[in-house]
Amino acid sequence: MFLFSAGCTDSGSVEPETDEAMKRALKEGVSVKTAASYFSYRSIDDEQADVTADSDGYGNDSSESSGASGESVPSKRRLAVYDYFRGMDAISKQVGEGTVHDALLTYGEEGALPQRDSKVVDVELNESEMVGRNTWMAWCAGNEGFWDWLATDSLGFIDLVKLIDTRQRNLRFRETGLINEPEMDRRGEPSEFGIWLDTPQDPRIRQWRSKYLSKTFQQISEGRHKSQIGLSRRVANGDYSGELLYKGDPQEYEGRRGYEYPSEYCEELDESEAAFLNSKIPPPDMYGISSGVIGLRLFPNPFFDSQAKANWDSERFYNDKSYYSDPKLVRPFRVGMSCAFCHTSFHPLRPPSDENYPQWKNLSGNIGAQYLSMRATVGAQLTPDQFVYHLLESQPRGTIDTSLIASDSINNPNTMNAVFGLKQRAYLSLFNPKEKISKASAQLPSLWGAPDQVSTGGAADAIPEEIVDDLKQAGLYDRVKQSNENPRHVPRILLDGSDSIGTFGALARVYLNIGTYWEQWNQLHQVVIGFESQKPFKLNDCDTNSVYWNATKQRVPGLRDYFLKITPTMPLLSTPNASNRMIAVDHEKAKRDASSNHLPVGKQYEKERALHVDLSQLERGRQVFAKNCIVCHSSIQPESMKFLLGEDAPEGDFDELIRERERVRLSAETSGEFWEHDPAQWFENEQYARWASAVVDVSAFWSENYLSTDYRIPISLVGTNSSRAMGTNGLTSRMWEDFASESYRMLPSPGAISFFNPYAGESGEYQTFMPRHKTSKGTPSGGGGTGFYRVPSLMSIWATAPFLHNNSLGLFNNDPSVNGRLEAFDDGIRKLLWPERRLKSSSYNGATEERLRRDHGLIWRTTQETYLAIDAKRVPYFARRLPWIDRLYKKPFLGWIHSVRPLWLPSLILFLGSLVLLLVRNHKSQKKVAIGIAAVAILFVIGFWFAKAYPQNWLSNWLAQFYPWWLVPATLVFVAVLIWLPLSRWWMRRISYLQLIAALLIGAGIYFNAGSLGDVRLGPIPAGTPVNLLSNFNPDAPRADQIAAARMLTAGLAEIESRHLDTEAATEVMKSKIAPTLMSINKCPDFVMDRGHYFPWFRNMTDDDKNALIELLKTL
Repeated sequence: MFLFSAGCTDSGSVEPETDEAMKRALKEGVSVKTAASYFSYRSIDDEQADVTADSDGYGNDSSESSGASGESVPSKRRLAVYDYFRGMDAISKQVGEGTVHDALLTYGEEGALPQRDSKVVDVELNESEMVGRNTWMAWCAGNEGFWDWLATDSLGFIDLVKLIDTRQRNLRFRETGLINEPEMDRRGEPSEFGIWLDTPQDPRIRQWRSKYLSKTFQQISEGRHKSQIGLSRRVANGDYSGELLYKGDPQEYEGRRGYEYPSEYCEELDESEAAFLNSKIPPPDMYGISSGVIGLRLFPNPFFDSQAKANWDSERFYNDKSYYSDPKLVRPFRVGMSCAFCHTSFHPLRPPSDENYPQWKNLSGNIGAQYLSMRATVGAQLTPDQFVYHLLESQPRGTIDTSLIASDSINNPNTMNAVFGLKQRAYLSLFNPKEKISKASAQLPSLWGAPDQVSTGGAADAIPEEIVDDLKQAGLYDRVKQSNENPRHVPRILLDGSDSIGTFGALARVYLNIGTYWEQWNQLHQVVIGFESQKPFKLNDCDTNSVYWNATKQRVPGLRDYFLKITPTMPLLSTPNASNRMIAVDHEKAKRDASSNHLPVGKQYEKERALHVDLSQLERGRQVFAKNCIVCHSSIQPESMKFLLGEDAPEGDFDELIRERERVRLSAETSGEFWEHDPAQWFENEQYARWASAVVDVSAFWSENYLSTDYRIPISLVGTNSSRAMGTNGLTSRMWEDFASESYRMLPSPGAISFFNPYAGESGEYQTFMPRHKTSKGTPSGGGGTGFYRVPSLMSIWATAPFLHNNSLGLFNNDPSVNGRLEAFDDGIRKLLWPERRLKSSSYNGATEERLRRDHGLIWRTTQETYLAIDAKRVPYFARRLPWIDRLYKKPFLGWIHSVRPLWLPSLILFLGSLVLLLVRNHKSQKKVAIGIAAVAILFVIGFWFAKAYPQNWLSNWLAQFYPWWLVPATLVFVAVLIWLPLSRWWMRRISYLQLIAALLIGAGIYFNAGSLGDVRLGPIPAGTPVNLLSNFNPDAPRADQIAAARMLTAGLAEIESRHLDTEAATEVMKSKIAPTLMSINKCPDFVMDRGHYFPWFRNMTDDDKNALIELLKTL
């Protein structure tokens, strides 16, 4: 690790790369904006319809509108937009006037159940919203190249082509959390090129798919497919600088450069057949084709030309590691990733009856991939004896370290965001302090590109008419019209609040973080490895050099409109047969069930209670919420209630309270301290307590509430695990600088952070640490944005357990049914409110009660002896991370070394030449031997000429083993010249010795470069080692401390290996020698994952208070 930290220094600015689509555009002679419009929607009524460079792609058929950039968009024909994922994203909708929120429900006389006037309905999307959902579900924005690069050139344990193996379809959800795509099925035989792929259930789509793939791969093999335009063949040193893949004239696509509809791949279709295909299949040039897994799309690989096709062996791809781990292997398909991979899962309101065969109605695009395993997906090729296996496993199901690729050297998993209440979140942002953003960031809108315009049909980038009406009624429209000013109000999405330039920029950045414009991204950091100083991913570079980025920006308004439509809360009491859940638990029935289930009566009662809502407890629950939660978990506060509640706002004189709260927020904005300093002060404020007690009995308070202030809380106050809050990628001069506000990047340090050090003293001690990252000039020391969490929303909390930002708190049961969600919720919320319960059990890492008590919570530890292992084929990739080796690789005179065969040939010739020099005794003999060797060289040349002139014979087949052809005669001539020279015996011996050394060095270099020297393994790392002890190695630590830690690590592991220590003895070496130095340079030594949220006012809650609060939370 230290080696890369020392060798991978900041090399200054880099010349921006272009993405694949931009390379095509340059060959075609079109601008980046025009090329981006090709990924928009074109007319099927008129093939010659104008698709302008400023096309917004949202079916805008008005005479003129304004796009995100503010440029005028010319009128054009109505564009074809299909709702490919119809049935998803059902919402609960009120059907009656004056309906009260579930939080205010009560039993009637004699326990009669109340009538709920709401039902679950399919959402009807306008064209902009359809584009948004299509984008979310299927748009990969060119990242299929990135994921292919990770499989070939990077670490080798990521292979999405293998992940989608149809033979595993019925195990996908259980073992990996992947969601099977509806209307696809398991295939009993391999498909194209022996790849095991799911197949469409509909025979018409199966037939189309076969024709599409046949036509496309034929064109790719011939070098005539448009995806190949501008791309070059890979050369021996790994660079893509060889001959052009496309053999035709790029201009032949003039007039049809946009995508093709599915029907255009088939001949002799009638109108109804063409309409069916076009309405069911997303255009493959734009979206790829279904892989059978939600969020993963298949693209025929433009590099799979005739040569790659000849080298392909599907049997070896699945079974031969030496073959499938070869970085030079070209796979037939590249797999792209859409946002749905991490954010789409089973719908809480419409759970599937069979998780392996869901329908579209069973899916939600905003709930988050709650069951997805990073280790079982992106790390599927790893084995348990590899340390990285446990590193990825330490990201609990439903979480991901979003800085895994652009590494910040902290293992900081966070939940795959459920996106709720975007409308309420937008309104809420208008009351939070404005943040100053950079000039580059200000080019992106906050939420709407044209906030002063009204959209009546989902057009362009204006505000929908119904939202304008709401804003005007609330008196907020003027604030929204000014939302793109600088400073500006910013709705946020990320847990640490670093995405602080607006929702538009946050949604667009997601694609960069999953591989869009990866050609530039890879230049700015050491992918996954980290240790090299990052360079910012500049918006200007994206705008200028990435077609995919520009195409994505055109789609962001659709994403926004989609989320405005589908993100209301998902009420428990809107689930199937929910009326039964309002029936109070029958104690007598619980007794009977306890007997049949062989459970204590108390346990059975608790189990039944978890699955019901006790309406009699809701009134008390609301008051408990008012006294303990409302300060942080309500978007409606005294200063905003008149705007958001209108006539429903509680009566009373709260003017002084409102002025005080506005003064506090203004003070924070003026001082640059954009966070909640002291929530407790409001609980102690008599006016606030009176307001809170009254407002929670207002139905609109709950129905219009985002249930979060969307404001930052310092880690020192919330007390949860600090790793995610310590992420540094949004800081000045780092990766996401342009996507974080200047206000965020100037935040002061959060101060000392408490943590439990398991290696201190006899059995661990609580200590504190200060932030350990480097800050840029002018940035507060230890600050710059780290150290805060954004308050999470409580919307649909019943459906989103386990809890905390890393999903570590509570039961994980992998059960998406309503009962399964409630059981997980009950366990998690009780551990949150009764912290002592956290030490009783955990769903993770095999943690026992004894271990949880010893570790003061969940510390993720390796479960067996492991190694830091690098596959032999990947060792050269790691070596190239050192700049001087990378420069050596690219030297033209060493090009031959990358494709030598057989590998031993140069060393053998040099070795034999050395022996000849030692054996030849006189000069006359030397000349004869030299002539003989030269003659052999000449015979080789003649043989190669003959083999080329007359192929298909035994000689040509034999000589084909030798590459490059000139290597054999050149080496022979070199040896012959040395022998011919009239040198003394003294010189002959020394030249012979030098030849021997050269034979060894050249042989080692060739074998190393070919990945044939064996795996590199550092270890053994004892079982029970905290994963974060090694994963959080801090490249910002003083160099001397890094050296000391690296030396102690290697020395300690060498001692464990050489002495063959058992687990107990190895653990002692780790504790006494290795751990102290590693803890001293650990970027975030806070290892306990499920701690925190221990607010002092919680101590005033009785058990009955907590139980009542739990019943309330089930209704949100």
